[in-house]
Amino acid sequence: MRAQLLGRRGAFDAADRLSREAVEQAARTDWLTDHADALVVRGEVLLAAGRDGAAAAAFRQAVALSTRKGAVVPAERAQAALDAVPGRTTPLTPR
Repeated sequence: MRAQLLGRRGAFDAADRLSREAVEQAARTDWLTDHADALVVRGEVLLAAGRDGAAAAAFRQAVALSTRKGAVVPAERAQAALDAVPGRTTPLTPR
């Protein structure tokens, strides 16, 4: 949440650091949903910073983790975020 706010305010370096740390911490657990949530936040931060390719990669990972967990709604939200990345014309994952 804090990383999202920092990103929206243009504090991209701090937002990048916080979101990266959150993803790294979540990756060390078996909590797939938390890891996917952290990846979505990271994607939003990267998107706000104009790093569309990196944002798409984060959203793609979030879709994969949510799908693996069987969390349909979070997977759909991550897919919607991925589909909204500028320059993307087709979904990268099947629906």
